[in-house]
Amino acid sequence: MIWIVLTSFKNASEVYSSPFGLPQQWSFSNYIDSVKILGLTRYIINSFTYTVGTVILSIGTGSLFAYAAARMNWKRGTWGIQFFQTGLVIPVYTIIISLYILLRDSGLKNTFPGLIFVYSASALPITIMIFYGFFRSLPFELEESAFIDGANIFQAFLRIILPVSIPAIITTSIVVFMNYSWNEFPIAFITIDDQYMRSLPIAMTYFTTLRGTEWGLLGATMVISSLPPIILYLFASEKIENALTTASVLK
Repeated sequence: MIWIVLTSFKNASEVYSSPFGLPQQWSFSNYIDSVKILGLTRYIINSFTYTVGTVILSIGTGSLFAYAAARMNWKRGTWGIQFFQTGLVIPVYTIIISLYILLRDSGLKNTFPGLIFVYSASALPITIMIFYGFFRSLPFELEESAFIDGANIFQAFLRIILPVSIPAIITTSIVVFMNYSWNEFPIAFITIDDQYMRSLPIAMTYFTTLRGTEWGLLGATMVISSLPPIILYLFASEKIENALTTASVLK
């Protein structure tokens, strides 16, 4: 990480003459050029759109299924959990061609919803497993007290269970953010061929040409790309600790 930061402040000649040394002259030209020449703002917006959509959709659908499987008595609950567990051992890249054909034939290729649906589907198994484990650890008295007060199952879920599920929500958000959307490359590279719709990881490939690699511009882009995960970790680490403390009191 230190080498990437130092490289982002070097010009082309310095990268090769002193690859591990400090920049002779600290310059933000690589950051300015990456934004102006490459149009980095568009790719950042695209990545945020894909990531936020994926996090919201995967948590929204995964938490509902996990709640039904963990807190309700129905015959297919165990079968459903086992079905989604298989998704943890089957790489999504094994069906990448089928996904491409599906997106193309459904008219969702080169669209935000298309890639968000694919990302959410790939993140759904781990999302369900995290929420399922957390919901099973909560006491059933939480819902019972809500039912006594006249709440239905959906009100109990939205008003009682979700507010105390902050640890699971934050943990899932970080996992989906880091592993299934923000840093994802192969699926986006194959299924999105419209340059206007491509994400930030794909933009980094534009710095490698027949003339070589623009290491200064690449380093600046990688630093910019690394800032959201770092900020998320610094913000969420304390939140997770506080939320876990609160959840332990409820148990």
